Amino acid sequence: MYNTYIQVIERAAQSVAEEIIKNGHAEAGVNGPYNNTDTPLRNSAHWYIIFSFLNKENKSELYGRCQDILLDYLLDKNNYGHNGAPKCRLNFNGDDVNGLIGSAWVIEALICAYRIKKDKAILDLAYRIFSSQKYDTTNCLWRIIGTDGKDWGYDLTFNHQLWFAALGCELVDSDYKFEVECNLNGFLNNFQKYLRYYPNGLFCHIVYCHKGDFKYRVKYNLKIFLRYVCGNLNLHNKYGAMYQLEKGYLTFDLYGFAIIKNYKPDLNIFSNRDFLNAVHLGTSEDFLCGIAEEKIFNKYAYGYNSPAFEYPYIASTFNVDNNQISLIGGKLMELQNKLTFDQSQGNFSNGVNDPQTLNARLYELVRYLNFEGGPK
Repeated sequence: MYNTYIQVIERAAQSVAEEIIKNGHAEAGVNGPYNNTDTPLRNSAHWYIIFSFLNKENKSELYGRCQDILLDYLLDKNNYGHNGAPKCRLNFNGDDVNGLIGSAWVIEALICAYRIKKDKAILDLAYRIFSSQKYDTTNCLWRIIGTDGKDWGYDLTFNHQLWFAALGCELVDSDYKFEVECNLNGFLNNFQKYLRYYPNGLFCHIVYCHKGDFKYRVKYNLKIFLRYVCGNLNLHNKYGAMYQLEKGYLTFDLYGFAIIKNYKPDLNIFSNRDFLNAVHLGTSEDFLCGIAEEKIFNKYAYGYNSPAFEYPYIASTFNVDNNQISLIGGKLMELQNKLTFDQSQGNFSNGVNDPQTLNARLYELVRYLNFEGGPK
């Protein structure tokens, strides 16, 4: 599958290269199914990783030029508040950084750039972004801080906390070990009390943060029950809809855990029975292919958090057999093509709410390709 993935990424990269050169950045998306007015920062971060990888694999003037243009955009101070927080969305009735996840995505690209350029100023910016978000030592969670310094409270979307910590692991692996590790370890040693699972292994999307409130605990667990029942009965109500979202986010959650596992393999969660059940579900052919075959297109899965892009790195990290990875990976890419590939555009834009972001998220294959290091 290595060469197949390279071809898929190259095809998509060539479809956007001209626009990147023309505009000086990647085209902004709308945050997948959420229809936000995004800035180009997020997708530029994703595409920077792609073009950096392609230029390493196959030096070319086109790849190198796009790589340089995107890095210049990522380093532009106009994309950040005075506190270093990245401006990821506009005209939104809330924070403009897209929670912790916006910062995580930009840090991810900057760490990639630092590893290539060895320029300490790039790493300094990554650390400044990380430190712009406030860590609360009382509850061992991060709070969202906007580009204007406004505190929006805890980010209660679990995958946001998870991915922010994952990129913190990468910063610890660089020159910022002392500055990051204390808060990072505080989160990693405590986050399991905020994580809840469905009986089949799915993660609950919202942080379980009860603060000793009995009514909160009852309400939270009642919602879990209703979502699980309505979701499995395919009922089209708000509970069933939330369960579909959580199905669509399973591989994205596991991808964040996979990043952490490669830096912190001895964390207790990686031997936890409930977590291993989640890994089993998220690497199951029946589950991943089943999402694609549902009558109603799950806009949170193949249209946004694509299992075809996320599965290979997860499976490699959690020790799935290589032959199985190739077999299932091939089937998932076939399904991705069937569901979303537009032959005339040469990319994944058919029937997708946010094709700009979906195609940029091909960058998630790069970790697997680097992990594998090419055909054996």
